[in-house]
Amino acid sequence: MRSVERTSAYGRALAAHSTDVETLLRSAHERGVDAVLVRTALVDLGPFVDPLVAELPEPEGGELVVALVATVLDLTVGARWRPGRPERRVVEEILVTLPAWCAHQPAATVRTLVAAAPAVQRGANLDLWAHLLGRAPEATTVEQVRDAVLVAAWRAGLARYRIAALDAAARLPGTLARAVLALEPDADVPAVLAAHRADRWSWPGLREEPGVVLRAGGSRVLGGPWFERPLAVAGGPTGWAVRADGAAWALVVDVHGHALVPLGNVPPALDERAPVGCSLPVPWQDDVTGLVPDGARAGTVLVSRAHSYAVDVVRLGDAGARALAERAVTV
Repeated sequence: MRSVERTSAYGRALAAHSTDVETLLRSAHERGVDAVLVRTALVDLGPFVDPLVAELPEPEGGELVVALVATVLDLTVGARWRPGRPERRVVEEILVTLPAWCAHQPAATVRTLVAAAPAVQRGANLDLWAHLLGRAPEATTVEQVRDAVLVAAWRAGLARYRIAALDAAARLPGTLARAVLALEPDADVPAVLAAHRADRWSWPGLREEPGVVLRAGGSRVLGGPWFERPLAVAGGPTGWAVRADGAAWALVVDVHGHALVPLGNVPPALDERAPVGCSLPVPWQDDVTGLVPDGARAGTVLVSRAHSYAVDVVRLGDAGARALAERAVTV
């Protein structure tokens, strides 16, 4: 059976902190984890952690190893220490890109990233999140670690956390904020945040040609949320909602991503129809079943159609925005 290399940096750290490690092992045993699984998990950890531990002085190296052992044992107890799981990707792939973070806040870095990874994988782009964190300078306090992880998750598509992320970004040092927001080095962070807070579609460098901005939803048969074709209606915290299958979802959306959140009350369908005036700039020909303007930005609409299991966010352009204001958009 494989074992931890005792002369490795990882092995030496385990030995130096044997009391803490043994306490964690006893706790895992008391929770019913098979000893072979525990041993395998700790051995698997070695190759990924050893290069990182070798770069860190004490006590940070020891703190990192203890935090990792505690985290891996918790994941093993919950049957989440498996190849392909986002928590394991953090340990095996992402932490090694954050040596400065681990040097300043080893325990907070491990715990915060591992806790956040499942939500990021479900609702955003985990690879982009990891990239944004990996290019960032060190987070030197527990609060900076938490704020930077949240901001990077929002920037990678976790739209549900937009307001919290905007607040968190405003608290970060400028260089750290620019990195996790993927802004240029000379970007004025307060100005960018203020503009986006006022307009969820505002972002530096964003091209604003008319057309489909994003598509959400899809058939349940192919992994989407709905069995029947959705209907765009007004409702929810962003003013956009979707009815399907006798239920309703709020479309929480901004320039970085979107989420469909179940609503307790089903919004009514819109009764009024927009008269003919201009055509929607879309790459499809279909009968529109619902068209809901964005109350926060003129000229952007949520559209559902007769033969699609998805809804589209469509930017109309200047002419379309004027026609929409006059209630003269072709549906």
